[in-house]
Amino acid sequence: MSHNVRTTAQPAARTAVTRILLLLPPLALGVAALILLVVSPFSWGAAEVLNAPAWMPPVLGALTALGGLAVALYSLRKTLRTTRGDFEVFTLQLVFGVLMFISGAAMLVSLAVQLPDPSLYTRFLDENGEYTLSPLGFFVVSLVMGAFNIGWVWAGAYLYSHAVADMEPNRISRRSPTEVDGVGQLLRERR
Repeated sequence: MSHNVRTTAQPAARTAVTRILLLLPPLALGVAALILLVVSPFSWGAAEVLNAPAWMPPVLGALTALGGLAVALYSLRKTLRTTRGDFEVFTLQLVFGVLMFISGAAMLVSLAVQLPDPSLYTRFLDENGEYTLSPLGFFVVSLVMGAFNIGWVWAGAYLYSHAVADMEPNRISRRSPTEVDGVGQLLRERR
């Protein structure tokens, strides 16, 4: 009897460990997004070199951070739902998703490090000390780059969240023993 208990407890423990490991990449992205969100206000006025409004860097940082946080929360929610019961993992999709999560988290952390630094904005000055972009151009380019990066991570999150498949029967696959399987009956008659 104890032998049965031990064998049923081991897969459950392995499943719990696997579930925790599957939650780490979205959590890492969420932590990186929170770091950027916390650091964003400290970039107030950092782009004055470009004659940009003082609010521009914090708003760009916060928008990018909120996008990353939305992706992380979506992935966490989907992974938690899927791993509630028995589940299987598709390795190739999982690897691509993890790589995209890591690259997204690295992007958010590097942005959090560079956003408050005024030397970041001096890169937009040419050798004569004039800016190559207008403040509006800087805002639009930064917004498009942030949206592209968050979109890239969102694609990875989609792959990642579909790399884990729920093995529990859903409401469509649950049938009572007396219920007739019409499609199965048609297929048997065709043979």
